[in-house]
Amino acid sequence: MKHGKLPDYKEKQRLIYSAQTPEEILINYGDSFFSAERYDDAIDFYEKANYKRGLQKIGDLAIEEGDLFLYKRVYRFLGEKQISYEIANKIGSKALELEKYSFAKKAFEIAGNQEMLNKLTLDVEGEGLGKA
Repeated sequence: MKHGKLPDYKEKQRLIYSAQTPEEILINYGDSFFSAERYDDAIDFYEKANYKRGLQKIGDLAIEEGDLFLYKRVYRFLGEKQISYEIANKIGSKALELEKYSFAKKAFEIAGNQEMLNKLTLDVEGEGLGKA
C-alpha cells in the first residue's frame, strides 16, 4: 500500500471533507483502501476525487462478485441513470452462482427477469434466502 497504515475514521473524514486535500492524495487513499478490500471506503475517496477509473474498477468487481449493493453505490457516478437490465442480469447470475440468493433475487427483480426469479425460487425452495 502506498500509505502503509490506513487512516482511521476521523482522519478519513478530515481527508474527504477538506477542500485542501489534493486529488492525487484522494486517489492514492482510494487505491490503498481498494487493495485492502475495503471497497466502501475506496468509493468515498474515488467519489471525492471524481475518479471514474477507480469507480469503474469497483463497478466491474461488483459485477464479478455478484454484489448488487456495491454496484448500487457506484453506478450513478459511472454516468448511468439506472442499473441496466443487462448489468442487473449479470449481477443476478453471478450472485446465484455464488449462492448469494438475496442479491440474486433483487438483481433479477431490477432486470424484470421473471424466468430467473422463478428458477431462483425453485432452486432455493426449502433452503431459505438468508445468504447474501
